[in-house]
Amino acid sequence: MSCLTTLKLLRLNAAKQLYLHKFLRMTNDQIGKFLEAGHLTKHNVKIDFKTRQSIVGLFIKTNDYDELKSKNFWRIVSETHIDNWKTSHDNNLAKIFNGAEITRLTPVVVK
Repeated sequence: MSCLTTLKLLRLNAAKQLYLHKFLRMTNDQIGKFLEAGHLTKHNVKIDFKTRQSIVGLFIKTNDYDELKSKNFWRIVSETHIDNWKTSHDNNLAKIFNGAEITRLTPVVVK
């Protein structure tokens, strides 16, 4: 294989990676649309991340929701604290996650 062919393949692979990278993270608009479809504080969601294990959680709306959303940050109550949060609405049970790390959101079907 010639150096020129190798260089072309490297450029092609780099272009593919950049192209795919755009789809491996979610924007605040994409997450917002998902939540506005009825998942905000109502349904558990499986959240897949780029750099950590997937979790099941509940997105919640607090006083700073719009400000966090504009910066692509989200308050999420993890599955272990959802029942407590539903009774107490204690926002200290939630953690703030960076939306740029989220790769996929999937509604969890309760059996």
